[in-house]
Amino acid sequence: MELKETNSLSVIFITHDFRIVRKIADEVIVMYGGKIVEYRDKISIMKEPLHPYTKGLIESIPPIEKKVKRLNTIEGEVPDIFQKKDGCPFWNRCKFCKGICKEKFPEGYVINNNYKVYCHLFH
Repeated sequence: MELKETNSLSVIFITHDFRIVRKIADEVIVMYGGKIVEYRDKISIMKEPLHPYTKGLIESIPPIEKKVKRLNTIEGEVPDIFQKKDGCPFWNRCKFCKGICKEKFPEGYVINNNYKVYCHLFH
């Protein structure tokens, strides 16, 4: 972070851990199955995640202040990334899945003139 600030650098950091995202990111790209599903600023994505996968990731962050018996997980199987499919790669794990989700990857729904979410729920 010090190198980033002192040298005016951009850094791409890849992680599943949103605790790290909270500390170091300005903007966040969430990917699933090799496709971008949400792109927003850190504060907005943490306060109000839009894509069901992003919501699942944030809800799976374990609480620091108390012990839990079971962590939140995203149900279902991860798709085979080597099989090309036209639909949303998250459809088989999404509780909001519609028929179109299996057939066509959604176009980006623009948020705040700059950011996007790729989900048929927003069209």
